[in-house]
Amino acid sequence: MNVKIVHNDSGMDVLHISGTNIKLINALRRAAMAEVPVLAIEDLHIHKNDSFFFDEYIGARLALVPLKVSKPEAYKEGDKAKLVLKVSGPKEVFSADIKSLDPNVEVADKEIPIAKLREGEDLFIEIDATVGFGREHAKWQPALVSYNKMKKIEAKL
Repeated sequence: MNVKIVHNDSGMDVLHISGTNIKLINALRRAAMAEVPVLAIEDLHIHKNDSFFFDEYIGARLALVPLKVSKPEAYKEGDKAKLVLKVSGPKEVFSADIKSLDPNVEVADKEIPIAKLREGEDLFIEIDATVGFGREHAKWQPALVSYNKMKKIEAKL
């Protein structure tokens, strides 16, 4: 099997793999999405939500926030990390407002909008992130992986 990196930019890799068959490529694709441990938001403890949004809406927004771990080898399945979201309005709340209590964990994308608070509105949520696998739930999928079979084109000149 030959692997060549064709494109590597802004979180997207394109590989050209030759010398193998579709069955193996599909097995690699499935393993990459299901068997890589990932830290994702699992439980919320909402202490205060004065915002216009329901608790369930805030929870759904927080579930979309990807987390980055600086020492992934230190975490195994079921391990937890604590994060906190505590803000007061008027303010537009972004994922950057989530603070990690674990020095090895941080929010990967700081520009995800969570909610908009008006004057006098507060949001205080304790967040538990858990290490899991994509085979359990999509929130633990580390990436989207796809493949295309390329046709071999020969030209006689």
